[in-house]
Amino acid sequence: MAVVPVDFEKARKENEEKRQQVARSAGQVAIGGGGPHDPGIGSRVNALEADLKDVKAGLSRLEVSSARIEAGLSSMATKSDLVASTGAANVLSERVSALDARFGKVERAVEGAMTVAISKSIGPWQLPAILGASATVLGVAAAAIGWLLTRPWFPH
Repeated sequence: MAVVPVDFEKARKENEEKRQQVARSAGQVAIGGGGPHDPGIGSRVNALEADLKDVKAGLSRLEVSSARIEAGLSSMATKSDLVASTGAANVLSERVSALDARFGKVERAVEGAMTVAISKSIGPWQLPAILGASATVLGVAAAAIGWLLTRPWFPH
């Protein structure tokens, strides 16, 4: 690929001529040319000033919004905060797992002790008697509740 030398001065003059031609064709005052003045320039300046007021109002609303966003960002967690809380959560999870294992051991020990205590205190012939007595007590309680529900003075 051959290198073509560029004449920057020539390119600048061509660009300036094109801008002058576009400005004249749009009915505007030529840039730097000092040609005839546009008779509607006053109304155009007034329109630009009104637009500038709208732009300023929009900018002030953006400033207020950005201040609110900055205030909200200051209270948000940073990446290091999230990493620290994740680490703390992992430590807590490990501790809970360790406690769960310990409670499991305690639960098995209590169950074993209760099984031994019950087997030593209740003989094999006593269990059917206890179950029969429990069934009798439940039957009497159910009959008493039924009797109460049939009474008009009992709130139900």
